Amino acid sequence: MTIEELLHHLEPDTSLTVLNSPFFFTGKARIVLDGGDTRVWLYGEDGDVLAVSPDAEEIVMFEAIDTDIEPQGGMVLYQGNEFEFSYEDNGAVTETEGAVGIEEGDSYGINDYESDAGEIVRLITNHNTGDQQALFGKIVVEEDILPAA
Repeated sequence: MTIEELLHHLEPDTSLTVLNSPFFFTGKARIVLDGGDTRVWLYGEDGDVLAVSPDAEEIVMFEAIDTDIEPQGGMVLYQGNEFEFSYEDNGAVTETEGAVGIEEGDSYGINDYESDAGEIVRLITNHNTGDQQALFGKIVVEEDILPAA
């Protein structure tokens, strides 16, 4: 599916496959970063997030991490691999649709750590509640996202 289809034509309660794994789309949230760029987080029913960066034409498939991840000296360890700090930003939720588990108006801090293989550990902090979430992601291309049969 194209970024255009994901952002403007995908309806909640739709089944997809992403990297040959099931993804049941429940809703989306639009986040405007401090610099003005927009990100759209597409939520799956099991806590997975398909993060779409329309301006960069980038899509990352994230799975929720159940263990605590603590940064140490500009890096994090996950599944025996080192992830180096690569990106930091803040943003606010400006719009939600469907079941997303976050609220419009909430402010988030986003910190990404990247492995040599290009995998990403994303740490998200809700500035309103102090809640933290860790995600593990891989960059995907449009051709890796298909409607479920």
